[in-house]
Amino acid sequence: MSTSALLSPEKVALLRILTIGDLRFKPFSCRHFNPTTTYTMHRCLRLTEILTLIFSFKYATSYSELEPPVFQEIKERDDALHKRTLASLARTCKLFSGPALDALWGELDDFAPLVRCMSSNLWYVDGEKMTLRRPVEASDWLILRKYATRVRVVVLSVHLSARFNNELLGVFSTLCPYPLLPALKELHCIADQNWNIALPFLRSLVNPGITSLSLPFPILDGVFGISVLASLSEMCPLVQRFHMVDSDNMTLMESLITFPQLRRFVWSSRACSTMTNLACSWKHLQSIEFCMLDEQAILRLADLPSLKEIGLAIMSPISHSNKLSVPHPVFRSLTALHITAYDLSGPISLLEMVRSPLEEISVLLPRIPSPDALHSFYTTLSQHASPDHLKSVVVSVIDRRENFELANASAVNPQMSGISYATIDIEMVRDLLHFRRIERFTVGGDFDNFLWNDDTLQELALAWPNLHILQLGDGTGPPWTTPSRVSLRGLTTLLKLCPQLEHLTIVIDAGVVPSVQELGEDVVCNKLIESLTLLNSNVGDSSAVATFLYAILPRLVHIRPHSHLKSLRWIEVSDYLLGYALERETRSGKLESMQRLSELQRIVYRQTEFERTLDPSIVENRSNWLFSIQ
Repeated sequence: MSTSALLSPEKVALLRILTIGDLRFKPFSCRHFNPTTTYTMHRCLRLTEILTLIFSFKYATSYSELEPPVFQEIKERDDALHKRTLASLARTCKLFSGPALDALWGELDDFAPLVRCMSSNLWYVDGEKMTLRRPVEASDWLILRKYATRVRVVVLSVHLSARFNNELLGVFSTLCPYPLLPALKELHCIADQNWNIALPFLRSLVNPGITSLSLPFPILDGVFGISVLASLSEMCPLVQRFHMVDSDNMTLMESLITFPQLRRFVWSSRACSTMTNLACSWKHLQSIEFCMLDEQAILRLADLPSLKEIGLAIMSPISHSNKLSVPHPVFRSLTALHITAYDLSGPISLLEMVRSPLEEISVLLPRIPSPDALHSFYTTLSQHASPDHLKSVVVSVIDRRENFELANASAVNPQMSGISYATIDIEMVRDLLHFRRIERFTVGGDFDNFLWNDDTLQELALAWPNLHILQLGDGTGPPWTTPSRVSLRGLTTLLKLCPQLEHLTIVIDAGVVPSVQELGEDVVCNKLIESLTLLNSNVGDSSAVATFLYAILPRLVHIRPHSHLKSLRWIEVSDYLLGYALERETRSGKLESMQRLSELQRIVYRQTEFERTLDPSIVENRSNWLFSIQ
């Protein structure tokens, strides 16, 4: 009796899948199964593909820009270890060599490693610049090609003109006998001190396969830079993502306010026309972030069928006549809209034209708008967005605690001179409460009246149970004139109704601390939140508040209050929470995990640095107990 006669049709098919070498998928019905027919499916992952996945994996840890040098050293050490490991794997055997080199050279943040891989008698370091020692020969290009063909992403974080001799950049940009980085898919760079030298080299990196480009604002300053932009439509026709940034990755408004000299060319009709023509020439464009565009340029972009994400600056509302001249709908595929504006009138006028499955919208303003303007914005959004799609609504202002000179902005728009404060309450957002899929809601600014209470907060939580991020204010203004009416009980209700909440910024009144026993058996409300921003919140007994917060938020280790005197009491609460966390981690043995220890260390550092800005004396006696743990 044959094997197929003893086995069910399903088992015979499975047996063939496990034993046949060249397997290709062909769907079949067991009712029509023929044991004599070879049923095949697609080939499984090959060994090289599996090795590529393994070698590409890198232990990832979040490193904040606020971390001290010691954590930067840890990051650099981990990166160096990862690269040494890949280099060792590449030398192990021929089978490992290709996948390991692909992972090692896949992403570069500096061009220097490619120069170093060439013959040591070809180059030398003169001061701080790499310089050619002799002419480049054909054999040198062959060595370079072995590694350069593996580079897929370039994120330049250095000034090329300060890193390399002009002659070296010129040779590599003009004399290479083949495309320098033929496999390059993403190119992201910052502004350079000498564009006349750096820009030709960057242009030599561009190839037809590039899908993502990030270029700095200063490229628009001059005929040469604009000419390079104009040539990109033919040089890289497959671009899907194109962003304009500056050297610090600032947003549009931040750059315009901080660097007034940018305004003279971001408004130029030549730059505007070039960028618009460039965007409209890319048939696969999905994401774009521009600087200043006029109305006609915005309306041209609105017709791009593949555009899913756009970031732009709107200086004034779109005129009614231009709205009527455009057939609806516009931005048909748009899912994310990021706007920089002087006030909400521009974003509102653009929203009135949008008919798309919008999922995200964010607006950056120089100051908090009036309650009427906010209400009008949210009402317009509710009328032109779909409750089935909208997930993120963000209205934020430039933080005046940073080094942005709002005084400069008054020279551009007189309406920006002067400072005013506003009131925040649930009436602002009532039109959005039927959008059940909201995951992020942010309204930042200088609110001097926080008119929420336990009932209105519960109403919001019931409407948006999928919240991940909730930010009601940002504390950039003076202390609130009206104390918050949100109690710790109200906070508990919010956390229970929104179990996926990860980040919360709110004002509460923790003067009265309820008993933990009153919460019942299900005390824990959230296991995701590790940090709370409580702004100008009132606080009572610090020990009792910390005990209550630790009971409902067992992973909470950090409280970031508003920068005024009440913060000193919240610092005590944070100290208690850190002690509870250390005790818990020690008791459970989790301190053996270096990742968790690193997280606690970073939180202690951030908290200590913040406290030092308030009053240096309050941290003089703080113990470094957590940092001393090995």
